[in-house]
Order: sequence, then structure tokens, then C-alpha cells
Amino acid sequence: MIRYVSNSFLSQLFLLTAVLLMFSINVSGQERKVAVGVDLLSLPSGEVEFGAGGKRTVAVTVGGPWFRNRDTHRYLQVTSLQPEVRWHRSDSLFKGPFVGIYAGIQRYGIGLDGSRGWQGEAAGGGLSFGWEWLCGREHRLSVSLSAQMGLLATRYDNYVWGDPVTGTVDGHYYYDWKGLAEDFVSRRGRYVWLGPTRVGLSVRYIFKRRKG
Repeated sequence: MIRYVSNSFLSQLFLLTAVLLMFSINVSGQERKVAVGVDLLSLPSGEVEFGAGGKRTVAVTVGGPWFRNRDTHRYLQVTSLQPEVRWHRSDSLFKGPFVGIYAGIQRYGIGLDGSRGWQGEAAGGGLSFGWEWLCGREHRLSVSLSAQMGLLATRYDNYVWGDPVTGTVDGHYYYDWKGLAEDFVSRRGRYVWLGPTRVGLSVRYIFKRRKG
């Protein structure tokens, strides 16, 4: 049968976030800014970006499952977390060009029909670059256009609707494996991608607070 997010996967998400935050956060006594928003181009996700000292910010993007239709066997469910460290050219945070490094991990389930489905995990990292604009009254709104390039590696299994050995449709999804059950090894499929990994358009609201 098909399982979803495991405890070991969640622990990897938290560990990855903690490592990058420990590396990045060094907030000075200056004005502290936090931007909270959503990404409009990629899979539905939320984003938090905050100042981490000097011209550096840390952004954390979280995505969750968002589409499923059991009647047509179509699924697009992605649980992901991506921390990113950005260096801005401008002295004002959330304004102008920036470059960054990112790392991400995710688990996904994608189904096109009853005979074509994939479930697996992916991880990767690379470089990011983009541009941010401040707008609105008192510059409380920020719009960010960004792109990422890097390495993405995934391990996955194919799954089908019904028992692939007997052909019986019993209302369950099964891994597409016709051998002996004791010989089954999960995540046999592997794929590595090197190139563009994401294009994002984020709209955020900026919270400002002076550290006392």
C-alpha cells in the first residue's frame, strides 16, 4: 500500500532548517524586518523572509499537498521545505537585486491516471538570484521575482490502481511490482536533474520592529 510522509522525513526537514538558521542568523540591534507572503508562480506555498544582519536575509518556503481527485486518479501532492540565504546589494532589505544559496527537501505523490503514478522523495540545492521591489504605503509590500538553478535528485516508485499481479481492482493503490513480495525494495527509481529548478513570483507583507 502507499504511505505518506514518514517521521524520518519530517525529522530531516527540521534538521535541514535548523542547520541553515544556525548558520545565518546574526541579527544586529538595527531595525528588524520580516516579510510574509505567498508564491504565485510555483506550486502553492508560503514564504517567510527576515533580516539576519547586514545585507543578509533568510527565507523559508513551505509547500503542502493541494490537489487530488480519486475518481480520475489525478494527484499533485507535494510537501516541501526550502530554506535559503540571500545577500542583497541594497542597504535596504527587500529591495533591489540579490543572490543566494538554497537547499530543499520534499516528498511527493503525482498521479496522471490509474496506470501512471509516482511517489517519492527529492532533495537538492543550488544558487538563486532575483530582484525585489518595495511598494505600497510606507513600503509595507514587497514583490519578488526570482529563479533558481541547481541539482535535484529524487528516488521514487511507480504505483497503479488495483493489484498489478492479479489485475484485481479492489479500491487500493499498489506499487507497480509483479515479483515476489519479499523481493520488493522501495524507491528503485532514481533521477537526477541539473539545471533550472524553480521560478517564483512572491508577494509579501513586511512587518517592521525596532529592537529595543
